[in-house]
Amino acid sequence: MKKKILILTVLIIVICIASICIWYFGFRNNQNLDKDDKKENVLSIKSELVVEVGEELPQVSQFVENNVKGNVFINYDDSVETLITYYNSNNEEVSADEAIEYESLKKDYTSKEIVTSIGEFKVTLKYENKDYYSKLIVKDTTNPKLILKEINIKEDENVDVNNFVDSVTDNSRKEVTLSYVSALTDYEKLEKLDLSVGEHNIFIEAKDQSNNKVVVQTRLIVTKKQQINTTKLTTNNQTNTSGSAVQNNTQSTTTSTNTTPSQNIWDRLGVSEYDYYNTPEFSWQTPYYSVKDYGGKEGAFNACVDAGTEQVYEIINFWCFEVDSYSGDLLGYYLKVNK
Repeated sequence: MKKKILILTVLIIVICIASICIWYFGFRNNQNLDKDDKKENVLSIKSELVVEVGEELPQVSQFVENNVKGNVFINYDDSVETLITYYNSNNEEVSADEAIEYESLKKDYTSKEIVTSIGEFKVTLKYENKDYYSKLIVKDTTNPKLILKEINIKEDENVDVNNFVDSVTDNSRKEVTLSYVSALTDYEKLEKLDLSVGEHNIFIEAKDQSNNKVVVQTRLIVTKKQQINTTKLTTNNQTNTSGSAVQNNTQSTTTSTNTTPSQNIWDRLGVSEYDYYNTPEFSWQTPYYSVKDYGGKEGAFNACVDAGTEQVYEIINFWCFEVDSYSGDLLGYYLKVNK
């Protein structure tokens, strides 16, 4: 009898130990796994993300700090302004039309959606039917990029600040203000330039809408306007009573510079009389919108502006430059664009 009771007791103890093991290694572990799964189903996100204007719009991975299963969807405040930009295989920015051409030719190109608005914007991330909130802070701490060129003019000619600009860009893709200043540093604003004959150092400031600015130096060369006095001949014919010419008295008013029979005033200038009045003083200028074709200065200028305005979605800005002849007469305007 005692033997049976002992066996029964041992059996009960074994069953209890087995039950405890099953609970510990089975149910308990399952509970821990459930807890881990619940942890994975909760997003841990950054409270805010700071980027520079002109950088690419942040993706989900830049906000989420932990590993999660499934998709996370991101939604930006409607006030965030963006712009799609395109780049060739050399990472050089190209226009939308060029990107379309690359696609048709099966050439490699990439695109980015960049941020063009500055400020603080609400960001919503949706995961497992729950919304999580963060903030996108867009700052502008980058100076504009300004490249200038040297300008040559004649005395009494005017020059605009845009005439000196080879290119000007800003990461915000917004308008940049250009103005003359007195020096590279510790400068003052200038209302007008010294246009006297000679060489002048020119300092131009480019300032964006966030007051980031840069000053760049170039040079203005003003040359003396050449005075041309062509020979004027006055002939007095005297006749006798029979009506036949008997004498030619020729009075001559000549230029201040002596000429020889083999060299006239146009030879000395190196241009023909026609070119002096009808061709651009600088060979690289072409009056695409001429005063003759458009009925005067105003018509030519308006045609140039209209042509630039038509490209407003493909370019950053444009200028209509005056094109003068050697004589100083306005021939028309040529269009320069900054893409």
